[in-house]
Amino acid sequence: MYKNIQEIAVDLNTYKEQIIEVLTEKCWTHFNGYFFIKNNTFELLKNNSRQKLRDDFFWFYDMNGRFGLNEKQKEKFFELFTREEKGLDRILADLHSVPPKKLHLSFATKLLHTLNNKLPIYDSHIVDVLGLPPPTYPSSLERRVEQREDIYQKLGECFSVLLKETEILSFLKEFRIGLKKRADLEHFSWQDDVISDEKLLDSALWALHTVKNKK
Repeated sequence: MYKNIQEIAVDLNTYKEQIIEVLTEKCWTHFNGYFFIKNNTFELLKNNSRQKLRDDFFWFYDMNGRFGLNEKQKEKFFELFTREEKGLDRILADLHSVPPKKLHLSFATKLLHTLNNKLPIYDSHIVDVLGLPPPTYPSSLERRVEQREDIYQKLGECFSVLLKETEILSFLKEFRIGLKKRADLEHFSWQDDVISDEKLLDSALWALHTVKNKK
C-alpha cells in the first residue's frame, strides 16, 4: 500500500455520510444489484441458467457498452464462471483469446469475487485511492498477465492489511450501522449477512473516490 493507512481511515470517516449518499442513490442500485447477484449465484453457475439472469449480471457489473465485453467474450466469461475457474492467469488468458484481444483484469476479478466474496475486485478508482501503480504493457502476453497477477496480489495484500486495522474495522462497524438505519428509513431490505467486510470496504473505497473527485 502506497498511501498511509491513517490517511485512508481519516478520509473514510470524514466522508462517511457522503459515501452513504453515493452508495444508496438511485433506489439503492449499488447494493440491490449486488444482493441480487449473490442470492442467485447458485442459479448463475448452472450451464443452463436463464439468459435474463445473465443479462442482469452483465448489467450490474458494467460489462455492456463501449468498455465492456462483446457477445463472444460474454460466452467465454460464463464458460469460465460456470466451471468455477479460480486461476486469474487462466481467466485473463482465456478472455484475451477472444477478439478484440484485451486483458480484462477488472472483469476477471469480478468473476473471482462472485465465487469468493473474500477476494477484492480490481477497480481503477480503488487503486487510485490506495495509491497502487496502474497496469503496464510489456511486449509479451505472458509478462502482461504476470504483471496483472502482481497488481492483484498487491491489492489483496492492501485489503488484508486494512482489515486488520482498528480504525478501519471501527469504520466498517459504524458504516454498517449507518447503512442499516438508512435502509430502515427508506424501506430497503438490507441483507447484512450477504455482504462481506471485503466487499463493504471495496464499496466504501470506490465511493470515496467518487466523493473526493466530484466537482
